Amino acid sequence: MTTNFLKTSSYALLAGLMQQGLALGHFLLAVRWLAPDALGTWAMLLTLTSFVEMARLGLVQNALVHFGAHHLTERPKIFAAAFVLSLAVSLAGVGLLVLTAELLRGAWQMPDLPTLLLLYVPMALLNAVLRFADGVRMLQQDFRTALWSAVAFGTTYLGATIFFKTYLGDVTPSFLLVLQLPSAFVALIMAWHLGLKTIIWGKITRFWLQKIIAYGRFGMGTNLCSMLFQRADMLLLGGFVPPAALAVYTVATRIIGYLDFPLNNLGLALFPRLAAENRTSGTEGVVRLYEKSVGWLLALTLPMTIGATLGAGWLVWLIAGHRFDAAIPIVQILALAGLVKPWGRVFGVTLDAVGKPQWNFRMLLMSMIVTIVFNIILIPPFGIVGAAVATSAAIITTIGIGQILLQRWLPVRAWLAWTHVLPTYRQVSGRLLLFLKIEKPTILTPSKN
Repeated sequence: MTTNFLKTSSYALLAGLMQQGLALGHFLLAVRWLAPDALGTWAMLLTLTSFVEMARLGLVQNALVHFGAHHLTERPKIFAAAFVLSLAVSLAGVGLLVLTAELLRGAWQMPDLPTLLLLYVPMALLNAVLRFADGVRMLQQDFRTALWSAVAFGTTYLGATIFFKTYLGDVTPSFLLVLQLPSAFVALIMAWHLGLKTIIWGKITRFWLQKIIAYGRFGMGTNLCSMLFQRADMLLLGGFVPPAALAVYTVATRIIGYLDFPLNNLGLALFPRLAAENRTSGTEGVVRLYEKSVGWLLALTLPMTIGATLGAGWLVWLIAGHRFDAAIPIVQILALAGLVKPWGRVFGVTLDAVGKPQWNFRMLLMSMIVTIVFNIILIPPFGIVGAAVATSAAIITTIGIGQILLQRWLPVRAWLAWTHVLPTYRQVSGRLLLFLKIEKPTILTPSKN
């Protein structure tokens, strides 16, 4: 089972690795080329637009995979409905963000934010097409398109930024945003070449539009609550600290985000496997895969969490230089919550896979409320340190409650995840040795003669 999971999810993990690695390279440039206030504005822009991306992902992608797996002959109509909804959610989401930014222009001390959000509209539409292509390939258990699209976008974006900085001079948030457009076009061409052109389109029908919305509304609500759960600190900090302090907090959260990417990308690969296990083996199979999956993710994140806690100073210096030494304790506080995140990530995809997305939504709604309350209490007196403590405490609290409630639906034993950590390390090391063609030495025994 472990071998099959590693093989199936390799492209998903590699796609996430390449995307995060190239994004890291770009952030290394942005954090050095942007003024602290501009970096804070750029961080807020990325935070807000991520709500649009996650809303579209929640409404469309899981429904696309779910219905596409069960209705093979209806796939062309499902694809058409999902594509239209992807574009619609992007436009509606950006419009709502522009209105929100106008209302909060003074409170966030970022006068350029509404203009930047308007510039983001064409990028949101291109992202809708790219993520739709990823969803189709996810349905087919082929993550190659996502991998090469990420490589195409990231390398083009990084190269274009370096080129234009060299020959045009100063870098601004609007400059960085505009450069995303040609990068997205290159990624779209790559996705088209790798399989998007082979999609068979059907007629857009009200039936499938309604089916996708009915199923995906819980996923969208879940994703939005999850984003509020994860970004409440950034949104609230925007009203209490200047953009320069927000930039310090952004450096810390970026480092933690790089530690979280295996959870997010492997979670995508887990969803169809858990759904298939639910159909073929029922509750027993889902419970078994749940416990193993948490163990696999725990084995992956455990060394990174320890390394980030002990090496926070070195990580901050490597990412942002000595200008942002104030981010060191923030990294250490946020890293502590990484020990429980594997349970939380698998908890969410398991509820979706067994047909209980509404419960996933309710849990994340509770998590969002707890996070906001903790941040409201701790941010005014303690600033960015209070935000870090509040966020970590909320994560640990809500994931613990989730594990207790999960036992009402599935007879899971959360502690058994630890028993899969060492076997995972042995499995991976064995595959690595096999890859390197390192064989165990043969022990010669003396002849009895």
